[in-house]
Amino acid sequence: MIGEAAKEYKLEADILEEQATQIANAYKITKQEAAQLAIKNERMNKGISTLNKNFKDWSKTLKENNKLSSDYAEVITKIREAL
Repeated sequence: MIGEAAKEYKLEADILEEQATQIANAYKITKQEAAQLAIKNERMNKGISTLNKNFKDWSKTLKENNKLSSDYAEVITKIREAL
């Protein structure tokens, strides 16, 4: 499960494994449940980081372009991918 998710979402499998182990031990849940939480957590962290890193540039593009422009559409697509 973790290996597939790491490839699909471009995450670090080692980090996911470590987080899953820590979560499973801390909350007394199964390894599979912990793996699901670790994957969701890392995806969220990656998305927030992407949004934070690109906020100024993306905001500028959205403010300066028409909603029908390709630049506007490209930024909206990138925002959706980050979410």
